[in-house]
Amino acid sequence: MNVAATCDLYITAKTAKCRQNTLDGYISAIRHVSRSENHGRGRPRMVVKP
Repeated sequence: MNVAATCDLYITAKTAKCRQNTLDGYISAIRHVSRSENHGRGRPRMVVKP
């Protein structure tokens, strides 16, 4: 197996996973902020869903 190709594939996969984790963290942060702001108020704001 080609070592360079394997390395490229690994880096690509790692970057994609990192990007996915960042996106998940961003979405859950938005959710958390929305929940906190709406606490005690009867009107929920739009929540970003993945």
